[in-house]
Amino acid sequence: MPTDWTIGQDFEVIVFDDASTDSTSALLAEYEDRITVIVGDGHGWYAHNNNAMAKLANGRWLCMLNNDTILEPGWLEPMLELAESKPSVGVVGNIHVFPNRKTVNHAGVVFNEHRIPRNLYDGLAITTPGIQQDRQLQAAMAACWITPKSLYDQLDGFDEGYRTGSEDVDYCQRVREAGSQVWIAGQSVIVHHGGSTPGRYAHEAINERRFLDRWAETIEVDWRTVGSNEGVNWPCRTVVYRFARAVWRNPLVKVLMGPVMNTAAGVRFRQCIVRKLVNSSS
Repeated sequence: MPTDWTIGQDFEVIVFDDASTDSTSALLAEYEDRITVIVGDGHGWYAHNNNAMAKLANGRWLCMLNNDTILEPGWLEPMLELAESKPSVGVVGNIHVFPNRKTVNHAGVVFNEHRIPRNLYDGLAITTPGIQQDRQLQAAMAACWITPKSLYDQLDGFDEGYRTGSEDVDYCQRVREAGSQVWIAGQSVIVHHGGSTPGRYAHEAINERRFLDRWAETIEVDWRTVGSNEGVNWPCRTVVYRFARAVWRNPLVKVLMGPVMNTAAGVRFRQCIVRKLVNSSS
């Protein structure tokens, strides 16, 4: 947070501890009454847990953060400045880089020819000209974004029919349907490990179908046009990266790997592979 902000005065912190098994509980207890902690039983999911926290929030803006993000100095100010400058703003996201801090994981969300969401500029170097600019898009990733508390309440928050996946892109479409806009603050950068929750991909196909049933007719295919309009050559990855991603997206591999990815060991394995692929393509 900005160095001149005081917790409990300028901002509040609400954490959902959904039956963590590490030292999270002890760490949170050290903050005593300076933060609000919701303790779950381990059966929550992304939309449900965020909605529960949002109900307790009192601020003008909701800032949502995943637990696998690392905040860089000055990450919040560009988001708030952009939000304040756009009267119709409904969501402001930012740029996420992998832990090597060199490679983009997310510069917004675009949609391919199947209307499936893709992270814009995923795999490119953060130093690529044209990436770090403010842009209006159809969606952003909620691992780190801000949205007006009043709008979130008006839209009844995330749709809890999604099971940890697609709820953020669905929310963005409802934001746009309500007449507001989705923006990316290009000068705000955080580190995002990604896919760190066991079972993160267990309901991917069901979530995608729910999303497409509602939004396929209104989504614009823009995954190539955005890069073209901004003068950025994307998608553009190494052969190794493209081959590995094609294997990962194979339906049979998804079925076989699904049970593995429901475990903490599976998550660590995936992140290890991603780091190797990212380093090989940077």
